[in-house]
Amino acid sequence: MSSTGVGQYSARTTLREVAEQWHREFVQLVEAGRRSPTTAAQYRRSLDRQILPGLGGLRLSEIKTARVDHFLRLMNSERGPASAKLCRAVLSGVCGFAVRRDAMRFNPVRDVTMMHPHGREARALTPDECLRWLAVIDGDEFARRKDLPDLVRFLLGTGSACGRGSSRMRNLCGH
Repeated sequence: MSSTGVGQYSARTTLREVAEQWHREFVQLVEAGRRSPTTAAQYRRSLDRQILPGLGGLRLSEIKTARVDHFLRLMNSERGPASAKLCRAVLSGVCGFAVRRDAMRFNPVRDVTMMHPHGREARALTPDECLRWLAVIDGDEFARRKDLPDLVRFLLGTGSACGRGSSRMRNLCGH
């Protein structure tokens, strides 16, 4: 990255100004082959569509953990957890950039609540659900050509996919 001088930014600098420089330096890393062009494009979209419209006009002194947490919760409820997590990553990068240039004392993003997907918690499949799943993939020609039934039985037998690897589950799977 190019060296942006200490003192170039202050608490009165807007998030937009810092974000633009941060992204320019990220693009330089892409050009040097050290970052992915896809990541740079995703970060740019996140800046343009969510972060800059929502927070870009704020001064760095106004970017506090509570405000960032509120923004990310809003993104999570309006756009979903994937967008919220992307915004969190971008904001963390921008604020970290500001910290390294002495424009912020700490990165307020590090203390925000983690975003979790909406809906139910993950759970193990029941033995009956496993048997129905095996019946479906056993009956699918494409899945059989790709050896998916064997792979699934292996995972089920180790407890990686359902039932905590009980001997009953291994017996149901034919192992």
